[in-house]
Amino acid sequence: MDPFRNYKIMSLIINLLVGLILLTNHAEVYANSTNQEFAKSVPIVDMHMHLFGKRPIFYKELMDRNGVKWGGGVGGSIFDDQEGVSALLGSRYIKTLGQKEFSKVFFQQGVEGLSNLDNADFKELFKQAEEEFKTGKAYGFGEIHGNNRRTPGGGNQKFARKISLLSPVITKMFVIANQYEKFIQLHIEGDEDTLSELTTQMAQFPNVKVILSHCLPYSSPETLRTLFDKNKNLYCEISAGGPVHKIMRIFNTSGITPRYEQLILNYSERFFLGTDPCCGLDNLYDEMIQELRVNFLEKLPTNVAERIAYKNAQKVLQLKE
Repeated sequence: MDPFRNYKIMSLIINLLVGLILLTNHAEVYANSTNQEFAKSVPIVDMHMHLFGKRPIFYKELMDRNGVKWGGGVGGSIFDDQEGVSALLGSRYIKTLGQKEFSKVFFQQGVEGLSNLDNADFKELFKQAEEEFKTGKAYGFGEIHGNNRRTPGGGNQKFARKISLLSPVITKMFVIANQYEKFIQLHIEGDEDTLSELTTQMAQFPNVKVILSHCLPYSSPETLRTLFDKNKNLYCEISAGGPVHKIMRIFNTSGITPRYEQLILNYSERFFLGTDPCCGLDNLYDEMIQELRVNFLEKLPTNVAERIAYKNAQKVLQLKE
C-alpha cells in the first residue's frame, strides 16, 4: 500500500476531526451566548414577592427595573398596603390572602387558634376570599405556614409551628380555593405526616393548585418527584434556594446543583421563580433577581428557562398581560 496515500487519508481524517471539534465548540459558545442574552431580558414572574411596608410606587419601580412583569403570590403583615399596590399595579400584582390573618392569630392565640373557624379574623378572611376570588381580584391563599419548625430566618423560633393540613381552617381554604379554582401557597417541610395530609387534601379538592414555598425545605428532589407524580396540580417555587439567602440547595454561584438539575428538566412545567425578600433581605431584591437570571435561568435550555421564568405561572394562574 502507498505510504503517501495513507498519510493523505490520515491527514484528511485529522482535519475533519479538528473541524468537528471547532464546530462543536463554536456551537457551544453560541448557545451559551444566546442563553446569557435571553436570561438577561426574559420577563419574570416572582411567585414569592412579599411586601415590606413601602409605598406602592416603590414596588412598581423595583419590578420595572428588574424585568419582573408580575409579582406577589404571598401575603404579608399588617404594615403592608396590599390595596394600594393592587390599585397601582393592577393585574401585575398577584394578590393573595390569609398570611396576615394566619400570623396574627398564631401570635395572639398560639397553634390552637389556627384551627378555630369561629375566630373573627378568619371569618372576615373567608368572606373577603369569596368576594375577591369571584371577581378575580385575588388569586389564592398564601403564604400559609403549616410546618416551618426547622426553616431558618430571623426570629423563627417564635414564628415556628407545625399544624395538621387537615385542620378546619386550612380545609376551609381548600374548599374555597377548589370552588373558584385558585391556589394555596403552603410553607411546609417534608415530614411524612405533613406530606400525607397534603396528598389527602389535593385528592379531595382536585381544582386547587398547590404551590410549595421554597420547593419544600428539608426534603429531597426524590421526594418532590414522588409528589409531582401523585399530584397533577402541585407546583413549587425556588425562592430562598440560592446564594443571597445563603441556602444554596437548588443553585449556587456555579449554576444549578446536580441534585436538582435533572428534576427541573424532567418536571419543568411544575416550577416557578421566587425571591422571598423577607427577614431583613428586602434591600437585596435586585441581587435576588440577578442571581436567578445568571445562576439559574442562564444554565437552562432557553425553552425551559422561558417556561419557568413566566410561562408556567402565566398559564396556571391565567395572568393577564
